[in-house]
Amino acid sequence: MAEEASLRVEEHEHVIVVRFPDDSSSEAAAIENTERELNVLVDNLGRRNMVLDFSEVRFFSSRSIGVLIQLRKKADLAQAQIVLSAARPELQRVFHITRLEKLFQFFDSTADAIAALQR
Repeated sequence: MAEEASLRVEEHEHVIVVRFPDDSSSEAAAIENTERELNVLVDNLGRRNMVLDFSEVRFFSSRSIGVLIQLRKKADLAQAQIVLSAARPELQRVFHITRLEKLFQFFDSTADAIAALQR
């Protein structure tokens, strides 16, 4: 049986926007599925850039942090950029504590992130 996609993906010119469902980061099976989907997207980015919209994410595991770091490395090899947007304050604290702010650019809104990547 095929697994249902957990990510919502949109394209805005040369920017891919990925929106996570609100439960995407809370269970091991969901994290594995999300990781597979994100890897496929990054593998097929070409020179397009990606916005990861965290507006509906309430929980973020240590494994999810590892997934983000792996995605960043793959994007760098593809000469693409991944930015994060719309993270709730509690996730922003996690990103700060784990120093992900040194690896990723953060935007308050997805619209701001898209605009920045289209420049």
